[in-house]
Amino acid sequence: MEEAPLRSPRPGLLTGFVTCLLLLVTATASAVQGANRLQFKLSDETYVELSTAQINEQVESETIEIFDPHHGKSKRYRGWKLRGVLQAAFGESLDQDELTDAVMLALDGYASVSTKSKLLEAGGYIVYDDLDIPTGWERISRHEADPAPFYLVWSNESQSTAAGYPWPWQLASISLVTFEQRYPAVVPVDVAQSSSVHLGYEIFKKRCVRCHAVNQQGGKIGPDLNYPKNILEYRSASMVRSFIQNAAAFRQGRMPSHLDLGAAQLDNLLDYLWHMRKRAVD
Repeated sequence: MEEAPLRSPRPGLLTGFVTCLLLLVTATASAVQGANRLQFKLSDETYVELSTAQINEQVESETIEIFDPHHGKSKRYRGWKLRGVLQAAFGESLDQDELTDAVMLALDGYASVSTKSKLLEAGGYIVYDDLDIPTGWERISRHEADPAPFYLVWSNESQSTAAGYPWPWQLASISLVTFEQRYPAVVPVDVAQSSSVHLGYEIFKKRCVRCHAVNQQGGKIGPDLNYPKNILEYRSASMVRSFIQNAAAFRQGRMPSHLDLGAAQLDNLLDYLWHMRKRAVD
């Protein structure tokens, strides 16, 4: 008795199966995306936590197209106006004058700091969906990081990290703070606002605290620059200056280059770091 020949599945049946599978994957991804949650804090105390679905109920989502400097090309995203999200989350607390700054914490410990006034400008968006690929997100930076669940972007060319506008991916929380209260050990004391030390502190606050700590306060990505020893006590000023300006010339790592900083700005930054050795913690 001859065995019946193996038959291929009918084309219509196979097409239906693939379609159902794609619909299941899409539905699952949408459900997970809707469950992602973003924390909003006042001075490090959780004020409210909202899911993607909850934010969508309060803030109209938009499709935006921007030039993304992290990808080096135009990108399309789905997200909400940053100002609208902050108003929905914080309500009247957003208007408290003493809350002058914001700390945006990423899942990997990266802490981006900006003034509250910058975040309230037009042009900022919290995006939750990369529209340029079918599922998930296009990986970002040379470390191939996944930007999910939330990514803060800006639509205007002038709103760059060099100008003090934060672009954190893997965004987990936004805290409204008074910087001097949140990071008291980072602030120089007994110096005039016009001094090189204070001017250097302002640069550190804008550029460096997102990754580096001073006296164990600040970012967790890079090393502490004043604990247990001040960096200028074991690295020459010329080397630190060159490394800050063009870290990529030394090694491949997460430290960005700051080629736009001029000699006077670098002098001020090093003056601040050297001053802070007097405030080193035990």
